[in-house]
Amino acid sequence: MLSACYYRLRKPRPRHYIDKRLGVEGFFRQLNQRAVNYVILRWFESLPQIAAGEDIDMLVADADLDVVRQGCTGLKVNGIPCDLYSESGLKGSQFRKTAYFPVHVARQLLTNAVWHQQHYRVPAPRDHLLSMAFHAVYHKGFASGLPSVHGPSIPAPDHDYRAHLEHLAARCGETLPVPLTLEALDDWLAANGWRPGRDTLEKWSAKNSWLQAAVFDAGQLPEIAHELAGLGVFFVREQAVSYVADIEKVLFDEGFDVLVSRALTPARQTEVIRAARGGNWRRGPWPVDGGLPVHVIVVFDVCPYPPSARLLHKHPGLTNGRLYETKLRIRDMINTRHGKQERFNALHAADNAAQALDYIDLASPDQRSEIAARARALQAAFTAPYPVIRPLSMGRSRRAKVELVDYHGTPAVCKTFRAGRDRFLQREVAARDIGANLPAMTKLLETGPHHIVMEWIEDHKSRFTRRVPPLGGRLLPMVLLDAAMEIIRYFRRTGDEYIDFTPKNLLMDAAGKVYVIDFEFLQKAHDGCEELQGCYAWYHVPPEFEGDLPAGYLHKGCPYRRWRRAIGLPRWTTRWALPPLAKSMLRSVVSLYLVQRTLFNRRGLCE
Repeated sequence: MLSACYYRLRKPRPRHYIDKRLGVEGFFRQLNQRAVNYVILRWFESLPQIAAGEDIDMLVADADLDVVRQGCTGLKVNGIPCDLYSESGLKGSQFRKTAYFPVHVARQLLTNAVWHQQHYRVPAPRDHLLSMAFHAVYHKGFASGLPSVHGPSIPAPDHDYRAHLEHLAARCGETLPVPLTLEALDDWLAANGWRPGRDTLEKWSAKNSWLQAAVFDAGQLPEIAHELAGLGVFFVREQAVSYVADIEKVLFDEGFDVLVSRALTPARQTEVIRAARGGNWRRGPWPVDGGLPVHVIVVFDVCPYPPSARLLHKHPGLTNGRLYETKLRIRDMINTRHGKQERFNALHAADNAAQALDYIDLASPDQRSEIAARARALQAAFTAPYPVIRPLSMGRSRRAKVELVDYHGTPAVCKTFRAGRDRFLQREVAARDIGANLPAMTKLLETGPHHIVMEWIEDHKSRFTRRVPPLGGRLLPMVLLDAAMEIIRYFRRTGDEYIDFTPKNLLMDAAGKVYVIDFEFLQKAHDGCEELQGCYAWYHVPPEFEGDLPAGYLHKGCPYRRWRRAIGLPRWTTRWALPPLAKSMLRSVVSLYLVQRTLFNRRGLCE
């Protein structure tokens, strides 16, 4: 009883079991009576007999999947194993998180199915040959036993795929490639329109070492490894087409340059629907169907960053973490404007530059050369004008990258800005003029069209941290908070607000002198005031403010939180000029509450 409940409530999977009492003939008799659209993919010649250790592999139309599942009432202990794969890869009927076949191939198999022994729907002879070759190459790889130039195949496969393919070819009058290798079959399947897209193959390559070796380790499209590595493509679906302008703004804020944004023509849309995403553009796990792709946005990231190991394990083929994170942010941005039962998958994105080039060939092939040229120009403009000693950027480099360079024989800091981010560069320059009388201001050595060079101050903040009882967390010196108060007041007097001002913006040299950097979000906001209370650095920016804010700024909580964690003093202490001894005692008293939140933060308080 308990085992029966478990098999009914467990997460859906392709493996099901036919009740032994019903038997194979009885099971398929029921399906045929209900006019279920299915096809038994292979090894059906001996039905209804099934050899020990074998199962029945079935492809089922999406509309009939639940009917077939309901008919599989057997249990693992004594049932007849049966794997169900749906036409478009519905939940619980997928192969490695994708459809078993590209959707157009699955529909061909279902449409052309013929009867075997009057009881079983099976592939037409030529479809049977193609599907068997597909299974051997893309599902099995080296495990098929077929030879390959990329490595040894297993000597004893579960079936003799070579003999079976030759038998099927003779039956339908087809000529197989000679020699019959995995690589030759791959080319043959591509010529017949049966080769899956790169996005699908990348997902399968995680458990198919032949795919990894032959497709992704073979150096295909080598130019992608250099100046085109930041290419990306987003397909906007029907339900989200009204959000294209919002999507482009998010892409810009996250650091992408939009190269092309255009509606898909009917011909291009047909190609995208067929070849991208495995042909699966259905609703998926969302309450509402996002619809078909109707708009393409080609982007370029001059500073891509690798995904985490965990993310890469979940999404093989992903090379730029910014692509994945931005896709999620756009989806969330759109879905927060809808009720929970009205949410949908707004867009699909390429995982890497190779996929992006494939998608460009599908959606806008006439612009491929222009796109590549613009991408190369952007990458060239983002190169530092001096020899780089080492990178200094710690964040996502959405607007600029920071590097230590050899500036005429002297170490200096070069900040190179992305195209279209001129206003952020101008704020860096203007801040030096506004703060000319500020003791903590760093000096500019050079200003260029896309870069600035600043003096190099080696940061020694970590040397000045101290442990505060009772929990012993390490906190930055209070002199940094005093310096921050002075800096904020200085700019407020001129009517400027220092937005996104954090302890990372303050440096301490070996002698303990404080310097301030990073003025990308220093903006004019009022006519000037002396009050610290209400400053945009430590308090929420008022809703009427129309200037620039960092990505996700409004969703990160109180701006002062980063100071509280690093200094150990609550914000209200900045309203009065407390003596140093009083501040030290207060910090010790409240550290139990303030420091405990950071004890599990392994990155530490000093960055």
